[in-house]
Amino acid sequence: WEERYSQLVNYQRLNGHCNVPQQTQHDSLARWVNHQRETYKKNSLSTERFDLLEQIGFQFSRHSSWEDRYKELCQYHRLRGHANVPYGCEENPVLARWCSKQRGHRRRNKLSKEKIRQLNDIGFDWNV
Repeated sequence: WEERYSQLVNYQRLNGHCNVPQQTQHDSLARWVNHQRETYKKNSLSTERFDLLEQIGFQFSRHSSWEDRYKELCQYHRLRGHANVPYGCEENPVLARWCSKQRGHRRRNKLSKEKIRQLNDIGFDWNV
């Protein structure tokens, strides 16, 4: 467990999140992450392990709120100097799809003015 946790800490430092995508060079780490979520759901995760995962921003649910994804995008922006996650981004395909969905929601007038403002504040490109 400690070895995988260490790998996850390194992944989080490099990528700004703990959502390891499947079918990448980190496939075994992604399976471990999913196992931690399942263990948590079954109330079988020890308090010590829960605390360690929580310290690095681990999300115990696969489904993140809009605010969680926005924070992830802000971290991406801080690391790369822009907020334009390309569609099909292998590094973080979940965030790439989320960005694409935000563009679609805006086109269909299903995104609040506040969310549009937040995305504009970090230089989100609506036309990618």
